[in-house]
This record gives sequence, structure tokens and C-alpha cells, in this order.
Amino acid sequence: EEYYREALKVVREENQKLFDSHMKLLSEEALKNAVGYLDKDCRREIEEHEWLKEEVKIYRKEESDLKASVQLLEEENISLVAKLIDIKLQHLRV
Repeated sequence: EEYYREALKVVREENQKLFDSHMKLLSEEALKNAVGYLDKDCRREIEEHEWLKEEVKIYRKEESDLKASVQLLEEENISLVAKLIDIKLQHLRV
């Protein structure tokens, strides 16, 4: 009985995934069809908007990468400053 419940659950989840995927495709197709009825300027604005969304994704990824690089450099600098301080303290003790 438990086996059948689990199997049913898996089938329902798979059906939901397929349904969601199908609805997404239908939505995208409906959008493409609707865009076809718009005038040239509206279509160009939509295309530019889509292009800008992709550009924003790229810039956000670059920003994230740069922030990670800055953090690594700051950590390295802190380590080097700590070593420098240790060396100066050793020289003062001598």
C-alpha cells in the first residue's frame, strides 16, 4: 500500500512538472503570437527590453564576480598586513 502511495505521488509530481512545462511553452507561444500583431515600434521596444534584461543578468554576474575578487584581495591584504606587523614586532624585540 505504501509503495502505491509513493508511486502515485511520484506520478503526480511528474505530471505537475509536465503540465507546468507545457503551460510555460503555451504562454511563450501566445506571447510570440501577440507580439506579431503589434506595430514595428512596439516590437522593437519589446526586443530592446528583452535585450536589456539579458544585459542586466550579465552585469549582475560580473558584479558578483568582482565582489568576490575584491573580498579575496581584501583577505589577502589583511593577511599580508598581519605578517608585516608581526615582522616589525619581531624587529622591535631584537
